[in-house]
Amino acid sequence: MPAHLHTINLYKFDDVVSALQKSIRRCDTAQALFWAGELNQGFKPILYSRLWTIIAEDIGLASPFLAQELFPLYQAWTKAQNTNTALTEELTIRIVYTLSKAPKNRVVDNLLLYNYFQPRPTNGWKRSTVTKRWQEKIQHLFSVNLFEQAVEKEIDVQAALVQLVACLEKRDATNAYYFCNIINLSTEETDRLPWLLQYLGLNKPLKIDSKWSKKMTLFCWYILFEMVKDKKELLDVLKVLFQLYLGKIGAPNLLLAFAILLYCNEKRLVQETTRLPLISEIPSDLQNLYYNNQATILERRQLSIPDYAIDKHTDRGKPSAYAPHNIADLHTEAQKKRIATYQWSPKEIAKSHGNYKVFADYVQSGQHSRMSHFFQEGALLKNTPTNWKGEDPYKKEVERYFLSLEKKYNYQACSGFFILEKMRPIWIQQQELWK
Repeated sequence: MPAHLHTINLYKFDDVVSALQKSIRRCDTAQALFWAGELNQGFKPILYSRLWTIIAEDIGLASPFLAQELFPLYQAWTKAQNTNTALTEELTIRIVYTLSKAPKNRVVDNLLLYNYFQPRPTNGWKRSTVTKRWQEKIQHLFSVNLFEQAVEKEIDVQAALVQLVACLEKRDATNAYYFCNIINLSTEETDRLPWLLQYLGLNKPLKIDSKWSKKMTLFCWYILFEMVKDKKELLDVLKVLFQLYLGKIGAPNLLLAFAILLYCNEKRLVQETTRLPLISEIPSDLQNLYYNNQATILERRQLSIPDYAIDKHTDRGKPSAYAPHNIADLHTEAQKKRIATYQWSPKEIAKSHGNYKVFADYVQSGQHSRMSHFFQEGALLKNTPTNWKGEDPYKKEVERYFLSLEKKYNYQACSGFFILEKMRPIWIQQQELWK
């Protein structure tokens, strides 16, 4: 997240995004609405992209059909965002309020992270064949000229799709997403999106991102849709996730992992309808936190960035050469807005530009490293559902891996981009196991 950006009330942008997501994780409705209101002023697309990330990453299987229930509100927001400010604000308040109250589960994100460090399929996986019907369907995907360039292909996408089908038929989510991840590595491009949209009856997706609409991962979605075509409830929610994926609204890889887990855990899903509150049913004091309409900036700066929001994902959570300029950034940004921050009290400045967290102090005191701080504080969930009993088969392994990676190298080695760069040649080499 861009560390130098600031919101209209001079909070650091990356801190605000982090505070929004982590307050929703903790079911802190007041904090969630305040930070959503802060992002709503100048960062609307980012706000909604983050809300859909939260739905997959922090709610997921705990409320598996919530995405489908909230999608009409998002559609209404999209249509009205440039014409009806009052309506869009009411819709946003209702969505954020609902997310903060929803049950939480991070199994979707942990499945994605778990696959970051798997060089080969796991859990006793064996290479499988599929029925003639499925072989023909996969062959049909490649029956036209799909590729922009006739070059030697790094990834055998057809072979990976066969194994994806086999894993889905066994409801093996771990290895099914492994093969989706492999297919996503492909640098080839497909032109089959119009055909797939016609197949699904989706003539007007909300948005299409040119990169994600051409990735070979589209074929993973096709296979999922074939699997659920007679299961209306699942089909409807997967269509919502696919439209978000196409527009890169939220995190595309998370949305696909969510879809995989929905299918593989179909028998465990509890289809409870979430009653979405009317705006009149949300307490006025909470609505006022979102609107934050006080006269002056000092009155509007009601809350401080919570400590749990300042972690490895934020600039203030990373000791660096840039750290001494933290408060100077505030004054520089304030000058652009003609706000005299030099007259602010230290307490007021600390609401948004307090000291950088020195995670080395945590290590020395035996409390936390950067990664353990994230797992124990930043990723803390409230309101975990009884029907899932807090189950997450990936959580302990993910924590163990990232903590050991941090200890061996440093926390920067725990970056998803860093891991993908290191794992890519290994994943490609391991194709011989399943091609």
